[in-house]
Amino acid sequence: MKMNEYVSKAVAAVLRGLANFDKPVLGLCGGRSVTEIYEELAKEDLSNVEIFLVDDRKDGSNYDLVMNIFGKCHKFESVEQYSNLLDKFGGRINVAVFSSGE
Repeated sequence: MKMNEYVSKAVAAVLRGLANFDKPVLGLCGGRSVTEIYEELAKEDLSNVEIFLVDDRKDGSNYDLVMNIFGKCHKFESVEQYSNLLDKFGGRINVAVFSSGE
């Protein structure tokens, strides 16, 4: 499968999953291997989607990646804060993107 086909299929899968929820919560990982997917996904209307990280680094680089691409992301400060914030949006992530790296 060519890279652009892979990206298109990944974006379509995420959008199909999000369409099942009125106010979806999207969990995103960081890393270079997902950047192209995120750049394509960010072209879609995600105004009703809450974005959370499913992982971050101590230096916050995954948060920075997601913020730079999507312009929004809930910042992880502590487990309690993140859990309370997630509870405000239904208490669970509806669709998640994970990567195993390059």
